[in-house]
Amino acid sequence: MIKLKIISMMLITLVICVLVFQNDNIGSTLETNLIYDIQEVTDFSSLQKAFQQDNGSVRLVALLSPSCPYCIKGYRYMIKLLGEIVDERLKMYIIWEPMLSGDSKELADKVSKEVNDPRMVFQAWDENRVNGKLWTSVMHKADDRWLADGPAWDVYFLYKANEKWDEDKPTNPGYWQHQGAGTAELKLNYSKLKSKIEEFLAELN
Repeated sequence: MIKLKIISMMLITLVICVLVFQNDNIGSTLETNLIYDIQEVTDFSSLQKAFQQDNGSVRLVALLSPSCPYCIKGYRYMIKLLGEIVDERLKMYIIWEPMLSGDSKELADKVSKEVNDPRMVFQAWDENRVNGKLWTSVMHKADDRWLADGPAWDVYFLYKANEKWDEDKPTNPGYWQHQGAGTAELKLNYSKLKSKIEEFLAELN
């Protein structure tokens, strides 16, 4: 009887140890996922590849400055959208670029860690603002009031599931918002952006 009790206690202890070990591993995995640094890009191809691979999903692409408070507001809107729209067919992509004196890859790395959702599939640092320059022509086509000729930034481009890009440049989005000097009706608005995403997702049902 005593031996049975001892064996039972040993088994219970073993089970507890295994569970603790597993929890420690899970915690380590989550921590690892949160501490990776974003990649650096020098051309359009990396973003294009990620975007095209997710054909069939509604995709939101943003070009942001990591030290701009307005950009960070928009970035946190994106995180909020991921929390409120529980749909695997929504994907997001961010190009961080140096538009203000306080911008750096190190700051972009830090800010990027605010989100840990696999649907935020791409975040990258574009030191030479190659992607922002490509989107300038898109902005002029999408909004005749957009007069800036510099790299596009603080902009949010929403693409339907069936939309594809050209080989060397992005195409006009199905919908977009900004916090710049373009059309007032397209100023960043959380409720409108969420509604448009849900509309595009509903088209897939």
